[in-house]
Amino acid sequence: MPTLAELLDGIICPRCGREQTYVIRDTEYTAKVEGDTVTVTITVGECTYCGEQLLDKVASRKAEEAVERVRRGDTTQLTKIGTSYHLP
Repeated sequence: MPTLAELLDGIICPRCGREQTYVIRDTEYTAKVEGDTVTVTITVGECTYCGEQLLDKVASRKAEEAVERVRRGDTTQLTKIGTSYHLP
């Protein structure tokens, strides 16, 4: 599986059309799940011009896993913050 850096090499931003503007950074992804909220830290490629974010399979899988855990009620590896959960 290619790394995020390999996927971003030479890519043209689908939003602004600029080339070679992506940097890799960590960001917080938040999703509502049946009355709860879950936030997960994921690594994305982000366009430095317009802010468009691109996720690889690793980031997508991590976000989906966090949502599924909350949906199932499995919060054992999640940190509860107020009325929200966070997957480190």
